[in-house]
Amino acid sequence: MITQIIGFDSKLKCDFEPSDIKQILNSTKYFSESSPKFNPLSSLIYDKEYCNKTSDKLIVIKSNIKLIEFISDSKKILEELKSDSTEDSLQLDNKFHSIKDILEKYCNEDISLILTFGSCEINSLRIDFTLNMVEVPDLIQIVSGTCKLVDEYFFESIKTDLENLIKKRSLSEHMTYSVISSTDVYFNPIFEEKEILGISWNNAGYKGINQNILEEISRNDVAIFENDHIIVTTQSVLMVLLGVAEENYLNYVTERICAVELFWRQTLLLKRIHFELDEFISELNGKIESDDLGKAITDIQEIQLTIQSELEVYRNTIISVTHSYSMLFNTLNKVLKLSTHYNFIQEKIETIKSIYESLNDGRRNKLNDKRNKLMENIQQLVILIGLVTIIVTILINVIFYNLFSVNQKLSIVFIIIGILILGFFFIFGDND
Repeated sequence: MITQIIGFDSKLKCDFEPSDIKQILNSTKYFSESSPKFNPLSSLIYDKEYCNKTSDKLIVIKSNIKLIEFISDSKKILEELKSDSTEDSLQLDNKFHSIKDILEKYCNEDISLILTFGSCEINSLRIDFTLNMVEVPDLIQIVSGTCKLVDEYFFESIKTDLENLIKKRSLSEHMTYSVISSTDVYFNPIFEEKEILGISWNNAGYKGINQNILEEISRNDVAIFENDHIIVTTQSVLMVLLGVAEENYLNYVTERICAVELFWRQTLLLKRIHFELDEFISELNGKIESDDLGKAITDIQEIQLTIQSELEVYRNTIISVTHSYSMLFNTLNKVLKLSTHYNFIQEKIETIKSIYESLNDGRRNKLNDKRNKLMENIQQLVILIGLVTIIVTILINVIFYNLFSVNQKLSIVFIIIGILILGFFFIFGDND
């Protein structure tokens, strides 16, 4: 079986109400006959303690299409895109028909579509192709061909359904990752390393691969159980599952594909957070330059809470995985360099934290300066009031007592009070 996993538009959150989902599905092309299912996290992949504590649920929507429909819809998108392509139209047609011929030769008629919406706005579409027995070179072509059709053409066709499901918001970014799984082995996974490397790297020239490269890649092989060989690369996962009873095959393989899919979602999550923090820091610098410190501090507080919440998904994927999946997740983490992404995110969070502390200190110092200035002004005002009081008393009661009438004396008092008020505004106006 070949599985193509598409992670799409991780910024979009699917906030369905259960009663609304079926009604929305009725307006879709590929999922109109589907019924949504709310799945808790798998207790086979995650330990029971985490599954019992978490409220996370995955919204899963399944459907089936025919191979001929998949090819036809991909072809329609190809025709629409050809006019904008720099490649020769005949060359594009030849590539497409080459892929089409090999899919029709080796793929079964039924194709499964599994759409999953999860927590932290990470969404994915899984497309399963069931194959007949194939040789290594053809398998590489099938993996590459299905990935190309899914990534470049079919996803454009299914976007309308996805946009209906997420309330007609536009989809843009998506990434595709391949999983190849088999129990009917046509090569020896222990000795035929070049074949393994060729399949997992989608490299049709696997026979000429340098031995040093072969040894370096082979160090990423994972044996989950005695007869399982799972090879992880940046492009795909190859799972050779031997000795699995026919009645257990579907669940056994499906759980491992789900594990890879869960981890692939975390890949997109970390990349999205990484780039969002870059953009946030850039915008933050603009706010600081414009002296909008209050808004900058509020924004920092909000993003710190959001990021820490979203990172819980990645952390739990690492620490709460069951023993039988720990080697697979460790290898996925290593090969896809997720620890590096995570560390970069932590560095950016620390940078934002330093900016926050600096802004807070600056705002605190500014408030202290204002407070100190206010106290100085109050002292000056008290002194001024005291002096004016003494002067007024002397003028009225001693010097001008016999020279002016009562009204004239009152006028002099009001003039002095006016001067006092002007002094008040001058002193406190300077404080602003």
